[in-house]
Amino acid sequence: MSVFTTPAGAQNYLTSARADAKRCPTSYLQDQDVPNKGIHEIPFDGFTGSVDAVYAEEGQQEGGDGLLNSYIYLVATKDSVVLTAFVFGETGQTETQTEARARQALTVLAAKLTRQ
Repeated sequence: MSVFTTPAGAQNYLTSARADAKRCPTSYLQDQDVPNKGIHEIPFDGFTGSVDAVYAEEGQQEGGDGLLNSYIYLVATKDSVVLTAFVFGETGQTETQTEARARQALTVLAAKLTRQ
C-alpha cells in the first residue's frame, strides 16, 4: 500500500504501471536477476471491491526449476491510496486460478482500507 498526498498522485502511479507494461514486455524487478517476460495488460472486469480504478497485468517469470511461472499484478486506487497485489502462479496452477488468488488478495486489501 502506498499513500499519496492527492488522488491524482495515486492515479499517476496506476497510469505509470500501465505505460510500463506497454513499453517494456520484459522487465527486471529490483534486486532480481530473473526477468519478467511477456508482460501485458489484461481485462479485469467484475471486481466488486470498493476502489476507484484497477490496472491488471500478467506475465511470466522463470522459477528455480527453469520453468516459466505465470503471475498476476494488480494496481488499484482508492482516493489517494494505491493498493497492489503481486501473485505468482504455483506449478500446475492455471492462469484463472492465479487470477482468482490475486482478486482475493485485492478484495481483502480493499476491505481493510474501507474499514479504516
